[in-house]
Amino acid sequence: MDEDQGTTQGSSSGKPPEEVKREGEEKRKEGETADINEAARQTKRDSNW
Repeated sequence: MDEDQGTTQGSSSGKPPEEVKREGEEKRKEGETADINEAARQTKRDSNW
């Protein structure tokens, strides 16, 4: 096992850490957007009462 292999997190997939990090951020953004949409739906539903 290479020495620098242990220093890079999430490199088990064979991707460079920067790419793994970017993918993680994109997934997080998608999740946040979904949460915002859900919150907006809830607010709309509540305002109908």
